[in-house]
Amino acid sequence: MATKARGIDLPGAVRSVRPRDSRARALARRRGAVAAEVGDLDQHVGYMLRRAQIAVFADFIATQRGSVARPGQFSVLSVIGRNPGITQSQLCATLGIKRANLVAVIDHFEALDLARREPSKTDRRSNRLRLTDTGQQTLQMALDDLSAHEARIMNLLGTAGKQALLKLLAKLCELGNVRRASKSSSNLAGTVR
Repeated sequence: MATKARGIDLPGAVRSVRPRDSRARALARRRGAVAAEVGDLDQHVGYMLRRAQIAVFADFIATQRGSVARPGQFSVLSVIGRNPGITQSQLCATLGIKRANLVAVIDHFEALDLARREPSKTDRRSNRLRLTDTGQQTLQMALDDLSAHEARIMNLLGTAGKQALLKLLAKLCELGNVRRASKSSSNLAGTVR
C-alpha cells in the first residue's frame, strides 16, 4: 500500500496523524503568539534532542542558586571536584569540549575563586586543576540544587523512563566515536606505508 508523504507516493510510508509539535504550539498560544508549522521536524532525533536540551537546561538554570548556573560550568566544576589535579587536556577529553572554550571557563572560575591552576611538576606545558574551598562549597550547593532538578525529570519520566532515556542517549553518543573512527580509517587508506 502506497502512502503519500510530503506529496510523494512512497511504498509503506506511514505518516503520523497527531498534531505536529503540539507542546510548542500550546506554549506559543499562551504567550499570545501563533506557532508556525514545523512539518516533520518533530520526527527527527536531532531536532527533538535540541528541544529537550533547551527545556532541561532552562530547568537546570532556574534551579541553581549559586555562581555556577549553567550545565557546562557545573560539568567542569564537578569533574575537577572528582579528579583533583586533572590536567586541562584530560578535562577537555573527558567532557568533549574544545580547549579554547575551557580556558574561558577556568578563567571565570579563577576570578570567582572557585578553582585554581597549578603548574604540573612533570610537564611544564600543562596545568593541573583543583577546586578551592569556595569551589568545593559551590559544587556542594550546585549538587544540592541538582537534586530538585533531577526529581522533576524523574516525576516526568519515571524511573524506568529515565534509565531508558540515559541508555538511548549513551548509544547516540557512540555516533561521535563511529564517525571519528571511520574518518581515521579513511585518512589511513590514502597513506603509503
